Amino acid sequence: MNRFKVFFYNKFYIELILAIILFCIAVGTDSMITIIINLLYFIIMLEIVRAVMSFLRERRVKIGILIDAFIILTLRELIVNVEK
Repeated sequence: MNRFKVFFYNKFYIELILAIILFCIAVGTDSMITIIINLLYFIIMLEIVRAVMSFLRERRVKIGILIDAFIILTLRELIVNVEK
């Protein structure tokens, strides 16, 4: 039981397991680019929600969050355009 707690306490292993599972699914279904694009969409949505929540709490826009979202959006657009 103690090993189980320690395993899930360290979040790096959970992230590693999820990444391995996603990679295996992507390779098995031959949809690596589609999964990457959808994950980037998800990260963009998370960043936008973070920016809005930060604005509602502090009444100011954190430019760093918006820069992160812009970089991820640019990366996604680059991948989509290269794929086509």
